[in-house]
Parts: sequence; C-alpha cells; structure tokens
Amino acid sequence: MLRWRPRVVRCAIQSPLPGLKLRAASQQGFAARVSDVNDIQACPRETHKSSAWWGLLMSTCADEFAKRGIPYFVLQSERLSQDFHGFLLRKKLPAGPAGVSGVPPAIFEAAVAFVYEKYGKKLASLRRAKALADLQRPESWSAFSGARQLRRRWFLHMGATNSGKTHEALKHLFNARTGIYLAPLRLLAWEVFERMRSAGLHCALRTGQEQLGPDDASHVACTIEMAPLKGRTLRDPSEPSVWEVAVVDEAQLVSDPNRGAAWTRALLGLKAMALHLCGSPSDGLEQLFQAMATACGDALKVRRFERLAPLLFDEAPVELSSLQAEDCLLCFSRVEVLAAKKQLEGLGFRVAVIYGGLPPEVRQHQARLFNAQEAEVLVASDAIGLGLNLRIRRVIFASFQKFDGEQRRFLSASELRQLAGRAGRGRRPGHVAAAKSAESDVARLRDALEASVDERQGTEVQAALLPLPEHLEAFSQCLERDLGALPFAELVERFLAVADVSPLYMLAQAKTVIRLAHFLEDIRLHPSEKYVFCQAPISPDMAAMTALHGFARDFVSGAVVFPDLAGVDGTHGMDGVDMGESELARKVLELENLHKVCDTYLWLASRFPSAFVDAPMAEKVRRHVSLKISKALRPR
Repeated sequence: MLRWRPRVVRCAIQSPLPGLKLRAASQQGFAARVSDVNDIQACPRETHKSSAWWGLLMSTCADEFAKRGIPYFVLQSERLSQDFHGFLLRKKLPAGPAGVSGVPPAIFEAAVAFVYEKYGKKLASLRRAKALADLQRPESWSAFSGARQLRRRWFLHMGATNSGKTHEALKHLFNARTGIYLAPLRLLAWEVFERMRSAGLHCALRTGQEQLGPDDASHVACTIEMAPLKGRTLRDPSEPSVWEVAVVDEAQLVSDPNRGAAWTRALLGLKAMALHLCGSPSDGLEQLFQAMATACGDALKVRRFERLAPLLFDEAPVELSSLQAEDCLLCFSRVEVLAAKKQLEGLGFRVAVIYGGLPPEVRQHQARLFNAQEAEVLVASDAIGLGLNLRIRRVIFASFQKFDGEQRRFLSASELRQLAGRAGRGRRPGHVAAAKSAESDVARLRDALEASVDERQGTEVQAALLPLPEHLEAFSQCLERDLGALPFAELVERFLAVADVSPLYMLAQAKTVIRLAHFLEDIRLHPSEKYVFCQAPISPDMAAMTALHGFARDFVSGAVVFPDLAGVDGTHGMDGVDMGESELARKVLELENLHKVCDTYLWLASRFPSAFVDAPMAEKVRRHVSLKISKALRPR
C-alpha cells in the first residue's frame, strides 16, 4: 500500500518519557519541531497539555494509523494539531508509558478516537471506495479478458547489448502471417516500420503522434503505450483478430516506476499467440515474468544470448583532440552536448548529435549522417542507450554523472554497461574509455564492465501498475455520493493511498499525472477525459505545459484549433554558420519547444480526433520545424 509520510525529522534531544522517539519518515508533512519536544519534556506528568503530540504522531505512526483504516492524507489538515490539542485538554488523559512506536498507547488511541469523531463519515466512505481500489489481480481485469481466452506462449530473449536477442525476435515477427512490434521509443517504432516496408509487408505505424499505413495492416510497429488490446483491426470479419506474434522490446522497463505500467498493460492484455520479450539479463526479471505468465494461464520459455563481440576497456584517458572516426562522446545534458559539438568543430571534426530533447526524426537524421560517415564523430546523451543502430567503434564518457529529474547523480553500473555496450556492432569488437575530463571517476566504469551480473540479481523485481480509467471513474463516483466532487489530482492521490497490489506488482509513480492534474485543476473535464490529458507525454517546460492547458480549455468549448505559429518559428538567422555556442543552444531550444507544441496537439488528436480538427496542419508545422532543427545541427 502506498502511503505518504512526513519529512525526515532528526533530533538529538533525549526524552525523559520512556521510549519517546522521533523515527524517520519521508515526503512533506508534519514534522515535530525541537520546541515541541521541549514542550513535552517540560511537563512529563501533564503531557495532555502539550500541543506537540500531533507532530510526533505524524512522525512515528503513519503505519499504525493505516492499520486502523486511516490513510495519511486524511491527517494532513493544518488545523488538526490545534484541534487535537483541544481534544486532549478535554479528555485530560495521562500519557502513560511509551508504546512500540515511541508514542504512549493512550495518546495514540486518543488520536484514533479523535480522527473518527471528526472524520467518521469520510472514513466510512473511503472504506467503501477502497474495495474499488483493489488492484491485486490485474490479469483478471475486464480490459484483459480477450487475452485470458487464449493460451499464450511467452518467449523471453535475455542478453546484453549487441547479443542478437532483438534480431532473433524480429525474425519470428517478420516470418509470421501477422505480427506487432512494441517499442519503448517512437524512433525504434519508426525503424522497425521502415524495415517492414522494405520487406514488402502490409504494414502500419502507430505512435501517439503518427498514424501511418492501412487500418487492416498485417504487421504493425507501435510504441508500447499504443498497444492495441482489442487485437487487429479487420476488414474481413472472418479473419482472426489475434496477432500471431508480438515482440515487446526492452522488457526490463516493466519495473520502471515511471513508464513500466505501459509494459505491464501490454503483457497482461495483448491478444497474441506468441509473446517475444527482449530484455537485459536478470534473475529477478525472469522470475517476475514466469510468475506473470503463470497468473495469466500462459507458458514461458527462456533463451539466453551472449554478446556477439567483446567489449574492450581502454585504460588511457582520451584527449578530445585525439578522437577518431566512429567515436561517440557521451555527455548528459543538451547544453553539454551542444557545447561539445562546438568545441569539436573548432578542432576540425564534423559532428553529429543525438540527445533526448531532439525530435525523433531529427535523431534519425543525425544517426544516418553518422552511419554514412558524413559526420566523423557523434556527441550523444544517454538517449542512445535504447535501440538506434549506430556504427560506433568506441564509446567515450565525458562524464559519469547525470541529472535524473530530481538530482544530479552518478550513473549506476547497469546504466554504464548499457551505454558502453553501444560500442561495436555485429562481430566488430567495441572499445570503451573515459575522456580526460572524467579521468578521476574512471574506476566506476572499470568496475561496472568487470561485473558479470546485473546489479539487481538476487533482488525482487516488481512490475509497475497503474489503475485504468474505469477504476478511477468508479472510485470517483463512490466518493462523490458521500463527499461531493473532488479535484482530479486529489482523486488520484486518494486512490493511490488506499490501493492494494499483490507482491508481483508495485504502484507506479504517478508524479506526472498528479502534476498535470494540478496544472489543469481549473479545467472542468470528466475524470476519464482528464486522465487522458494528464497522461500526455510532455516534459515539464512551460511551452508544452502552456500548450496542454490551452488545448484542454478549448476542448471543453468544442473544437480545438491548432495555434497560429506564423512568424514565431525561431528560425531567423538559422542559416548562419558562425553562431556561437549559446546562440545555437537558444535557437535549437526555441525550435524544440515549438515541436513539443505540435507533438502535444497530435498526441491528443489521436485520442480525440473529432475535437482536434487541425492534425494535418500540426503535422505540416512539425515537419517544417524538424527540418529547421536538422539544418541548425548539420555538421560544419
């Protein structure tokens, strides 16, 4: 069960009350102040007069409250501390000896009685709604009923980068009469779609922003979030709607707390006779998939792959001036990537760049330039870690730290191995080294490469899980009957606070959903519609957020017209070859932001096609912006 707890409280004061302690708790909330502890210490025989107990209860008893049916969010009213103080004064309870949690049982029992006295109706409503937040057997959800009618076979292809595991799975897909490929990135979906077209297959591409090819395609390449759980779209009703083969790439991401729920949904609900899962080697992952397959009534078979060519560690640090053709320099922010590009161009290199903020089509274009040797050197971020066939001979780390959205941290051993593994393709050996600037941390790279097992070996791996829209809608209706309408962000937070999952699963982080729900709080939408808007794959920058808010506002009114971007495409002066580093970064960022506006519109248009009526215009502007970015980043 997911519970929100208060921020860590640490205090060196020794309490005269036996067993009184302040235990660590996380997240924001009620933290006891040192003055509160002093207040309790000052009157040990009349502790009911202290106003500090509520802070101590919040710091120590979140789990105990939950066992009594009191979720943490119920306790998060700022008035409760004062009200509880008054409650204790009326009851005149002696504190008594401390209990297991460090708080005297008499005080804790008084707190439970106080909460039920104050919020009895709300808690009764939550108990009824909690039954609708039971996510313990997701394989039995009605959304996955089509897959439960099949006896599916799971084939787990496990191996390191460049081990041939995905190539083997795709052979099964291309040889099947019907098949679907599920990609972690639009770029990979595009890559496999192009291969399908080259093979002469009746194929289609389905991503959140692109819908190419016929509805009744025999083979489809799509992003994992777009997995069609209803099966194939058929023109002839006599044909089976079940896929013969499905390939799920980067299956280890099922345990990712941010995106893993999309893999869980696909694995549990895809109507395919054979599921081919490609993932990194991990005992915990294998055990998870075995348990998931068994729960679905399916069978699983494992095949392990070894790397096709060795990965060699070069001890000597690399000077940038000594880079060679087919080298890839790894940086970990767009600013660092673009700065390195300008620096290397100043040394006479022709440079291609790839990083996560670039549109997929621009990354694809940059990859083609590098593979065709029109650019000698590639400067990239960890965006190359998933997929992308690149002719990299040597990977050079310019840094071993990245900002992960919350903090700047060192790359984990598995991340280092994943990125290092991009060196060498097929039977060509790969080389890995550190740049001179990262020489002091090179031991991290050496240790990661020498480790022969995944760092999660021997630990439990869980699949991420999120409720479906119908779960939230039923939960919302139950609470509304007793408590009235709730803001959508509060609805999601309450659902996650009381939801139950089995040991196979963990509740996925819904930070993005909740953040967008707060941002769209003033927009009145049906919960199921707002849930869709809050799952839009946008970054937390103002361009995309403002566009999403405007689209949601117009959606309530009716048709959503694509905004007029004429004259604001940020391309003035982009043809010059003498732009400095800061000017290049600024211009490219402007274009990336415009591309995100187009992407957001097209993603929503694929969900609400009757409302988002200007999809062709948005697509035209997006292509124009992508060409401008490619032009700005072309090798000099």
